[in-house]
Amino acid sequence: SNRHIYNMMANVAENSLVFRRADENKMRVVITSTNKGGVVIKTEVGDPEGEEFKLDKRGLNKDALDKLALSELQKRKFDGYKGTLTGFGEPYPKHNDIAVIQDPEYPEREGAYMIDGVKTTFGMSGFRRQLELGIKV
Repeated sequence: SNRHIYNMMANVAENSLVFRRADENKMRVVITSTNKGGVVIKTEVGDPEGEEFKLDKRGLNKDALDKLALSELQKRKFDGYKGTLTGFGEPYPKHNDIAVIQDPEYPEREGAYMIDGVKTTFGMSGFRRQLELGIKV
């Protein structure tokens, strides 16, 4: 994936980012699998009232589902930003690229995130790209 640098003091027009610690991030992973016989196996890990992430896989047994669910939970519970950030026309990020966030005021919060979506707008305020941040990489 291409990496795009966003400095909070230079090329970020606005943001709705919230910095959360991993222990504050309530997350629940639900994974289901259907085997060749049509039997559905389901596993669930994480906080019961947390934000839900669902995944469907085929042909996995219960042990493989449990390992995959724990791996996904660890990937999605991280110290970092959640939300959106709006930059200018340049750089030109796309879905699944990586946004590297730099913040001179809070250098401990810097990190790289998958871009889950990009919304491009034109108007009186200029050319803008709103990024939806995903998991930390």
